[in-house]
Parts: sequence; structure tokens; C-alpha cells
Amino acid sequence: MGLAWGVFLQTGPRVGDEAWTWLFSRDLARGLLDVHPALPYLLLHPFSRFGEAGPQATGWAVAALVALAPPLAALAYGNLAGLAVLFSSGFALSAGFARPHSLVLPEVFLLLYALKTGRDKLAAFAGTLLVLTHFQGQVALLAALPLFTPRGRKVLLDWLANNPLVWLEGMRAFALALAVLSGEGAGSPLLDPGGFARGALGGGVAAAGLALLAARGSLRAPGVGLIGAGVALALFLVKRVAPPYGGLVGGLAALLAALGLPREGRARSLLALALVLVALPGGIGTGLEVREAREKVRVLAEAEGPLEVRVDTSAPLALRLAGYEGRFYCAPSRLPVR
Repeated sequence: MGLAWGVFLQTGPRVGDEAWTWLFSRDLARGLLDVHPALPYLLLHPFSRFGEAGPQATGWAVAALVALAPPLAALAYGNLAGLAVLFSSGFALSAGFARPHSLVLPEVFLLLYALKTGRDKLAAFAGTLLVLTHFQGQVALLAALPLFTPRGRKVLLDWLANNPLVWLEGMRAFALALAVLSGEGAGSPLLDPGGFARGALGGGVAAAGLALLAARGSLRAPGVGLIGAGVALALFLVKRVAPPYGGLVGGLAALLAALGLPREGRARSLLALALVLVALPGGIGTGLEVREAREKVRVLAEAEGPLEVRVDTSAPLALRLAGYEGRFYCAPSRLPVR
């Protein structure tokens, strides 16, 4: 069901930075020089090479990988937890947008499953994937370190110390930090707390109920709560607070909400039904917004043009991939300022 939902959300034109995901996956030389870690581009490279179908195949590949998150949640915490994650707004965001940070969701749930079942090597493997995927994954791993066994932490450190991709990631992160400190490379700040909350929890009163249950679940699973809180705080600090970045926080909130239910009795059954009824509209609503974004790109691609775009964004490439053949122009007021 998660795979079918993700494929449905991904079918259609590339939206915004999804175009760059395809480009950097197809041209690995660019991907290795991107501000993001290289692993997502390496994983998606074979799919990006499918000729004209490459952009679409890249999106479907992301959906297939993200679809692993609900069954991993179910294996670790029970079927209700898996359903809550599947129906969540966070899952719809991660499965619906083909960006490197989307892949962090299944990796975090793989880590939680490994930690829950005492599989040290699998936990080290999941931790290595998180380091090599996105800074959200790196923050999540740091927050999860107290949950590792001493042997698991040793295995993780050994794997990280002997992985050439980790060395490359260390150099990339160091160069990026220098660029940010010098005033370059930080990118435009994205500060939309309301949009971020809607992306993570869905909208309306239902989101408040989900948040309350998630807060209760954090008392029972403080390690999971710490991971979610750490990632949310990091996003605020780096000024990446916008709906597309809410996938991981939203998926963890859904898991915590399931863990916040009473352990047994009729109250658990009633609240479990309420949780599904709360999460389902949020996930569907977010999914419809994803589909609407793809439809907007399709309509723009059919225009004769010229179309106004910002030259320093992924919009021109996304429109070209969607079939737009007209001209672009950029108003002087929207030109990038150096």
C-alpha cells in the first residue's frame, strides 16, 4: 500500500528541486560537488539513466525506498505504529518528493528497528547510511547514539572510520561549513513554521490531537522523541523550516502518537481508531498538495511563454523536463544578489 501511494504521488512532472535530484544522480560529477552527501545520487544513478523516463524513474525509486518505512515501524513497534506512519503527512511528504532528505525516513526506521531488536551490526549499517544521506540523518544519528549498546557504538565508529565515502562526506561538510562561515553557500533562508507544522502533522484540529498523542508517546519512548526534537531544532538553526523538510519529523510524530496510546483495554481501541482517523486526512491532504504541485508544473509546461523564473533555482530545469519549449526571463528585482 505504501509503494502504491508513493508511486501515485511521484507520477508526473518533477517539482522544483526534484529536477536537481535527477540531474545530480545522472551526472555524478555534479552530485559529488553538491552541498548534499553523495549516497542518494549514487543509489539513484541507475534509475536516472533510463533515457527520457529517467526523471520519472528516479521519483519512483525514491517512493519505493521510502515505502520501507511503515513495515519497518510495524516490525519494531507493532502494526498500529506501521499504519500510523503510512497514513501520516510526513510519509506523504517523503514519498511524494524525490529529494535526498526523503531517504532519511526509511533509514531512521531501519535504525530504530535494529536498536529495538538488538542488532548491533544492522544499527551500525543504518547509522552509516544516515551519515551519507543528509544532514537530517546525521543529526538523527547523533540523537540516537545513547540508544546504541557499547558494542554497537564501537561497530559504528569502526565502520565510519574505514569508509571512503565517509571521508569524502567529512571533507564536503568541512568545506560547506567554511563557506557558510564566510557568508557564502548558506542559501536563502526558508522560515515558514506554520507550513512546516502542517507538513509534519497535517492541518486543523486533528494536528493538535496528533501532537498531544506524540507528546505522550515521547514519555514512553524518550529516545525516539529526542531524535524528532533534535532534527526539528537543527532545521530551525539552519533556517530550513518549510513544508518539504517536515517528512522525518512527521513520520516520527506519527510513530510517537501510536506509542502514546493506552497499552490495553477499550480506551486503546477507541483511541487507535481515532489516531487512524486523525492521521488519514493529514496524509491524504498532504498527498493532494503534492499532486497539485505536479499539476501546476504540467500546466506551466504547456504554456507558450515566455515564463518568468528565477535563474538561480531549479525551476527552469523542472519545466524543461516537463516539456516546456518556450523562453524564460527573470525580472531584475528577482536576479540573485551577490
